[in-house]
Amino acid sequence: MTAEDQAMVDSYNKKVDFVDFQALKPIVEEINFIMQGESK
Repeated sequence: MTAEDQAMVDSYNKKVDFVDFQALKPIVEEINFIMQGESK
């Protein structure tokens, strides 16, 4: 069983957050860049 499979089994029927915030960082930075441009 992979680590990912084990995490799914361990978290079954529990409220968990699988969001990888590091993966979202480039998206957040792009949104911030766009929003700064619109506020000028």
